Amino acid sequence: HAGQLKSYIQLCLALSQMAKEVRTASPKPQQTENPKYAEYSSGNGDAVHVFKYTVVDGDNTSELDVTGITTAGFTWFDVSDVNTKVENIGIPVVEANQLKGNRDIVIDTKAPTVSTFEEISASGNYNLGKQLYFAVSFSEEVNIDGLSKDNVQLEFNNGQYSSSEVTKTGPSSLLFKYVVEAGHNTSALKATNIVFKNVTVKDNAGNVLSGDKIQVSGGSKTYNIDTEAPQKPVITLQNGVTSEIPLRRRFLHPIFGLFRVLPVPCCRRPE
Repeated sequence: HAGQLKSYIQLCLALSQMAKEVRTASPKPQQTENPKYAEYSSGNGDAVHVFKYTVVDGDNTSELDVTGITTAGFTWFDVSDVNTKVENIGIPVVEANQLKGNRDIVIDTKAPTVSTFEEISASGNYNLGKQLYFAVSFSEEVNIDGLSKDNVQLEFNNGQYSSSEVTKTGPSSLLFKYVVEAGHNTSALKATNIVFKNVTVKDNAGNVLSGDKIQVSGGSKTYNIDTEAPQKPVITLQNGVTSEIPLRRRFLHPIFGLFRVLPVPCCRRPE
């Protein structure tokens, strides 16, 4: 992979005999896509001639290949006889001797991005200790050195809560786990940002993900987070006296020996 702007690739053209070129313009191997050119670098008078391909912004191809050499502006001569021209300078006919036949070169100048966000867990009510899962995919394969729950986090409700764990589940995907903790309460938990702290996300060519906080769409599922136990109901009388309301009482009937459920008075008559 080559992706850093102004990085370069050396391409070697091996001839069957030593040759020298005389030029008024540089001979250029031509890339298939768009087309791009490599400038002549060294080897004049030898059998091996070197061209330098410089990566510039916008250069992207999954397979770099040389499709030809321009002939305008230069002439090749046999080193042993300066009066003898070397005709038909070009790429090898046999594919195994061509660039794509013996090298896999990817040109990539695009930085990776967050491409998809998915809520894995079903909508519903979640109490203390319950787990929810969320998946994130990047636009291409990425490398994250030192990935941990502390330096890569999924934020919820703009930082109110954060994910508990993160795992790289594939070359271009992450899985976040959120565990409901004591004191977490919201009727609408929504993922809002992925936060990268002191960590760099790079693709195989070295292009870096832009930004340390990436906004994500919360999706359509609804999560009610509730860690508070229900309270006993309380009734307030007209004179301001309050009393808790026990709802029902079970007892063993002395005659029938059956469990009965009877209502219990909620309060005393005020004096």
